[in-house]
Amino acid sequence: PYQLKAAQRAAANFATREAIALYDAAEATMGHLGDSVPATARVALYRARADLHLVVSDFDRARADSARAATLAARAGDHVTEGLAVVGMALASFLAHRFDQALEDAARAIAVGEATGSPTVRAGGHLSTALVYEMTGRLEEARPRFDAVIAISRPAGDIPNEANAMVFGAELLSWEGKYHEAARLYDDGIRLARTHGVLMAALEGMFMAGVNLTAKGDYDAA
Repeated sequence: PYQLKAAQRAAANFATREAIALYDAAEATMGHLGDSVPATARVALYRARADLHLVVSDFDRARADSARAATLAARAGDHVTEGLAVVGMALASFLAHRFDQALEDAARAIAVGEATGSPTVRAGGHLSTALVYEMTGRLEEARPRFDAVIAISRPAGDIPNEANAMVFGAELLSWEGKYHEAARLYDDGIRLARTHGVLMAALEGMFMAGVNLTAKGDYDAA
């Protein structure tokens, strides 16, 4: 437990590689303890370490940890947690530019989300699908997916998926030259992300909002 607490504290202070090392140490300790460690603790470790692997761009390890978490959660009958881990698999595959794999993972997440009634899992699956479509030029397919994420996540109070869908959806508007519409959507998404500490949406949003403002000639704001 103290190794896990130390890892969490390190991660919260952006000592990312130190946090990964501490999670590695905790995993080794779990190996010595064997079956006395509950599956929920192992799942939590794998999911937390997967997020950190994303931060340092080690996407293969991120997906592997998410896959371990998904397998253990499924065995335990916790299918919502399984779905959340599969969403992590999809995001890692997307960031690694393994787009076909990302779509497979996302489809699995959507199926689990629908079976469990979890809006967060469903939204996460649709978001990963939309990101793949956006980055591979399937823009007309991306737009309704982003809209679906917002429609699913907003009533559920799922801020991370909503903020990311707003920010990445704004990019489509900007690419079409709809700079003023894009600027409003960026502002709303960034405000939501910064208020609730959604790092990915905040960083992506601020950078791409600057690009959008440049395109419409508002250089000082950019």
